[in-house]
Amino acid sequence: MHQLTSFQFKTLSGVDAWASPTAAGSKLGLLPAGFGLHAPLRPTFAVTDAAPGEALATYPDGSVAVAIRKTSSGVSIFCGAPYISTELARIAAHAAGVHLYTKTDATVFANGPFLAVHATAAGPITIDTGAPSAITDAMTGKTVGHGPRLTLPFELGDTHVYRY
Repeated sequence: MHQLTSFQFKTLSGVDAWASPTAAGSKLGLLPAGFGLHAPLRPTFAVTDAAPGEALATYPDGSVAVAIRKTSSGVSIFCGAPYISTELARIAAHAAGVHLYTKTDATVFANGPFLAVHATAAGPITIDTGAPSAITDAMTGKTVGHGPRLTLPFELGDTHVYRY
């Protein structure tokens, strides 16, 4: 794990595999509720050499459960919790330079000039196409707005396909 991530590790015993965000993790978007499993796992690993800005979440005993580090070869992220949150997935994608079409929990499919968005909850979704262009409903051809960012209303379960 050290060779892969550049972090140093220790093995924990009897500690729930629950990750609660640090101030640095909250600043990057981790939610206060935390994520993981409210039970100990074997093995459970913790990062031992994370700087304060690198530690994104801790286990209940204060050991580092999630850490991020910029290295000469890119960005390393370690998550010791067995489940990751969508917020952590977004942090990882952003760190890797991936364009995120939305910061809202939604299912997104992108291919060329087409973008399909499926709402997993009711409420507005802000779409970021990354391009200053017209955004049209691909089914009707009607222009719904102009990019790169546009906020549109969605009901739970709505799926819309756009062209930009």
